[in-house]
Amino acid sequence: MRDEYDPEFDSPEARANHAARNIRNLVKRRERRNELLKQFQAETVVEMFPGRKFKINLERIKKELEWIGTERLIKNERKEICQCSTEKVIKRSRNPERMRASLLSLVFIDQFVYAHYPKVYRDFNKEFHIPKLRQHSFGGNASPSWFVYSRRGYDKAANWSLVSETFADCIRHLRRWLIAKLDRSVPELKILVEREIENEFEPEHQSKFSAPIGA
Repeated sequence: MRDEYDPEFDSPEARANHAARNIRNLVKRRERRNELLKQFQAETVVEMFPGRKFKINLERIKKELEWIGTERLIKNERKEICQCSTEKVIKRSRNPERMRASLLSLVFIDQFVYAHYPKVYRDFNKEFHIPKLRQHSFGGNASPSWFVYSRRGYDKAANWSLVSETFADCIRHLRRWLIAKLDRSVPELKILVEREIENEFEPEHQSKFSAPIGA
C-alpha cells in the first residue's frame, strides 16, 4: 500500500482550520489560523502508515466482516466475544493471523466511532455488525490491544505486517464512510486515531500503527 501524503486528510489548511475553529472572534480566529498555517506548512510531513507497500482496499471493513462471517464462529460469537475466548476463536480460524488482524482492527474501529462520533454510531452499527470484545471479569468492552497483549505473548503470534495493512485500510474506509455520513471533511480523524493508539496500545507496539504528523 502506498500511503503517502493525503492533502484532504493531512493538509496544513485543514489542520489549521480545525485547530482554530473554537475561537469566536473572527479576527483572532483568522490570525491564529494564519499563524498555525505557516507553522504547519514548514513541517516535514511524515506518513501516517510509513513504509507500507500494500494495495489499498477501499471497502476493507466490509471485506473483513464478510470474511469473518465465513469462519467457524459458534454460539454468540458473531455478536460478542469474551476475552477468555479470543484465542480459541483465532486458533479455530482457517487463517489465524488474519483473524487476529481483523478482530483487532474492527474492534478498534467500532469502539472509536462509538467514542468520537456517537451521532452516527447507530448507523455505523447497523451497517457493520462488528463483534464486541467483552471484558472477562468486569463486563463492558475490553481494549483492542488485548489481541496483541505482550504479557500473554499474543504480540508474538501477530503478523504485524498484516495487522498494519488491515488497520490502515480500515481507517481509510472509515474516513470515507464518515465523510459521506457527516457530509463534511474529517481533518480531526488522524489526530484522534493517533491519540487512541497512544492510549490503548503498549509503547513498543504503537509505532506499528502510525507516525505523528510533523518532524
